[in-house]
Amino acid sequence: MDRHYIQTLVERGQYFLEECSYDKAIDFFLRALEMDTDQPDALEGLGRAYASLGDWAAAARAFESLVNVAPEDGFSSYLLGHALGGTGDYERSLKELRRAKHLGYDTPELHAAMGYSFHMLGDADEALCEYEIALRLEPDDTVTLFNAGKLLVSVGRLNDAKIVLERVTDIDPDDAPAWVALGEVYEDLGNLEYAVDSYRRAAEINPSDTHTRCLVARACTLMGMLDEAEWEFMQVLADAPDNGDAWAGLGEVLLAGDRFEEALVAFKRAVEIEPTSPFALTGYVYACENAGSLGDAQAVLVSATKIDPDNCTLWHLLAGFESARNEQERAIEAYRRVLEIDPDDAVAHSGIARSLMILNENLDEAKRHLMKSVRLDPDWYYPYVQLGEIAIKEQDFETAAEWFIKAREHGVDDSELLQYLSDPTIERILAREK
Repeated sequence: MDRHYIQTLVERGQYFLEECSYDKAIDFFLRALEMDTDQPDALEGLGRAYASLGDWAAAARAFESLVNVAPEDGFSSYLLGHALGGTGDYERSLKELRRAKHLGYDTPELHAAMGYSFHMLGDADEALCEYEIALRLEPDDTVTLFNAGKLLVSVGRLNDAKIVLERVTDIDPDDAPAWVALGEVYEDLGNLEYAVDSYRRAAEINPSDTHTRCLVARACTLMGMLDEAEWEFMQVLADAPDNGDAWAGLGEVLLAGDRFEEALVAFKRAVEIEPTSPFALTGYVYACENAGSLGDAQAVLVSATKIDPDNCTLWHLLAGFESARNEQERAIEAYRRVLEIDPDDAVAHSGIARSLMILNENLDEAKRHLMKSVRLDPDWYYPYVQLGEIAIKEQDFETAAEWFIKAREHGVDDSELLQYLSDPTIERILAREK
């Protein structure tokens, strides 16, 4: 075995790795490993090169071999744990990362990687704890800050997320994904002007990103800046005439301006490009309703469910459409299809009950569906309102009042609920119970 030659191959691989010529780096590392399968620097370099190319499975295999060669090296376990996270195997990732920490590799990147795996597993508390440790050790790590900001958004801490994401853009003003994420937070907080500015900054950094440019236009639409929104969408379509989101967004602008015939044309084009897009389909249905073309809307929705028959969102759209035009049997059929795909869909159970109530038949079945909906989503107020409605139909006002009270406990000022609460009989029952 010519160790000098092997080392030369490894050094050439490392050179190309630093130069971001990953395929060449992989070639040299593999040649070195053909001569010595346990060469640690070659295994590490090979894993890094694969990771840089996004081939996390190959990277994990290389790092796993590295761990076998150097089982007491915490850094090797960290590399494997990080790669396993890239493959989506977050449980194994955490196991290796904990092992790395036990072996003494306690670094900001280790805690950041652990935080990300907890994040992906849905353990927000542990994820935030690890992100905070990583940021105490490395406060300007924009990747960890970005991930922490996205996690804060997911748990509803929008103001905290805003602060974190603003810090990312302060540290790296050219981080387009951070500007987009910040724009989304501003939008959720109702700061639409700031949202537009953030999206614009992201689009300036990456002008070829049509999705971001559509976000600019959509935020302009929400602000009522219809002329500007239309111009933005038209600019996107000039560069990408087959962009379904841009056609659907343009349709929204035209609808907002009561330009129904033009909107119908735009939405129709969007649906032709993306026949299963809920965004495009919703707009198309609304435009058809305004144009009196309900048959066209129904045909497009049915076609979408045939193209993607296991998509619950599409069946929900069809069910809602059928219910709105008082085709309750068809609505029930569509909702039942949802439940075949996802038996725990609380909205579908509620939808079936609503259609049965409109038909004024089989109220016992309606109640069974509503009780199921309540069990699946006890914080959703509407099934309680429906149960109260059924109780009124059955002249059981005491029970109706109990259900309406349950609905009110969720703090919803729904007009339908308020109407029932103002019923004289219900008011007397509520007054008696105070």
